[in-house]
Order: sequence, then structure tokens, then C-alpha cells
Amino acid sequence: MDSSSSSSHRGSSINEEKHIVLPGIHEHALMSTPPGAPYSCDGCKEGGCGRSYRCEEKNCRGYVLHEECASAVLHRENPVSHSFFKGEVFAFLEKPLGRPRDCDACRMEVKGFVYHRKATKDVDDTGLDLHPCCSKLRDNISYEESHATKTLTLQQNVPKKCRLCERKKFGDDNKVKGWSYVTSDGDCFHVFCFKDLFLEKLKEEDSSQEKAVVSRMQTNNVTGNNMKVVKKVGGKSNSKGSEITKVVAKTATTVVVKLLFSLILGGGHPIALLPALVGLFSTSSSSS
Repeated sequence: MDSSSSSSHRGSSINEEKHIVLPGIHEHALMSTPPGAPYSCDGCKEGGCGRSYRCEEKNCRGYVLHEECASAVLHRENPVSHSFFKGEVFAFLEKPLGRPRDCDACRMEVKGFVYHRKATKDVDDTGLDLHPCCSKLRDNISYEESHATKTLTLQQNVPKKCRLCERKKFGDDNKVKGWSYVTSDGDCFHVFCFKDLFLEKLKEEDSSQEKAVVSRMQTNNVTGNNMKVVKKVGGKSNSKGSEITKVVAKTATTVVVKLLFSLILGGGHPIALLPALVGLFSTSSSSS
């Protein structure tokens, strides 16, 4: 697969430094780690699989930051801009201000690190918020499919119904909100829907790993009587993740699925869960 991308200014790059120090955020140096197993970022509090920065001190219990979150802290004194918000300036915050807030890109709750644009005097303006990872979503990426060059383009609006959830709006929102990726063929995919599907699979993966660890401990007779196995999340076929998976199988090619997961989940590389997900989509497609 041959691909290329372009992107507008979204803040300074971390330049793939091997070790970084983030005073006021973490007491130890963090080491650059390539994409791999799923993790939960201690900065934005969201899941990830892409490149990260991790603390190797045993007492820190695996403190980890998305590469984008580490970069946001490293350059926190520098305000950033985004091509979707001409003339707007965003500042880095360690946590959201006041009431619960959603990211204006993915429409998921902001729980930690965030880029924030202050509210104006307009009564309807409550400010803008972007997860560090969402702020760096690529504008477009070209790819080869069926001997033709096609493009996935990031759009600030949702021009038509999302092929995954078959809606333009989220929940009870009166207005169409959130960003989407649109293919050359006109298919629209909410950033939210792909991110939500990933988080569902991430929960399943975490739960499966924990069950495997507990099973090994029980086999070796090292578990206490109070050890409990966490029930697997979303294991039934009627789970939200499974329903979206079925829709993906019928609406998106394997190439598009790979690109969307890579774009939305960061790191510039296919995520660790991608082979299983794509395999599931492909299997569902062939059987339908």
C-alpha cells in the first residue's frame, strides 16, 4: 500500500527524542517506546497503541504518555493553532476547566491533557477543546485501491450519514458535531465511531490479558482466595462494538479500515489490534 499525507501546523514535534524530562508532570525521565501493546495514557486518560513515552522506574507502575501528549507537555508554553479554526489559539491544560467537556473533534469526554481555546463574549460560545491526539489528525492521506489512487480527507463537519452508525448526529445533540473522514467514493466515517470501536476492543483485550494472567497464577498455586477475574467486557454478539463491526464489514474495504485505524489512533503505524480487527471484518464480509 502506497500512501502519502499532508498536515497543517498543529504544534511542535517531539522529534522522536529517546529520553525526555517533563518537570511538574512526572519525576523521572520517560523513554521513547515503539507502537505495541494497548495502553492507557496517564495524560489524556485515553487508550492507545501507537508510539509512547514510558517511565522505566519500577515504583511508577508503568507511567505512560501518548507521543502526542508528551509533545504537548514538552512544548506547553507554545500556543498551537488548527486549520479548522482560523485565527484561534489553543493553550495546553493538564485538565479540563469547570464542567464536563467533550473534545470538539471526536466528541468524547475530556478527562486529562487538552488543548483549550477560551470562550468568547458570545453567549453560545463555551470554548473549544481538543485531545492532543485529535489535534494532530492528518488532513488527508492518499492510497492505492483497485489500481486507482484514492483519498481519505478529514472534515470538520459530517456531510452525510456515517456508514458505521448510519447517523449524522451523536446521541441527543441538536446540531451535527464532531469530525469525520470522507473517502473519494463519498463514504463518511465519524472519528468517534472508529475510536469508540477501538476502545471497546481495547477493553476486551485488557480483560482477556488479565484473565490469562490470573489463570497462569492459579495454575501455579500463587493466587489468594480473594482473587477475582474481571468479567470480559462486550463479549456477547449484541455488544455495541460487535454491532459496529458488522456494519464495517459491509461498508468499508480492508484498506480503508487499516488507514482509518492508523490515522485516528496515532503513531503512524497499524495498531497492535489491527490484524485481528481487519481479519474479523474480512471474515464477516466474505460470509455475508
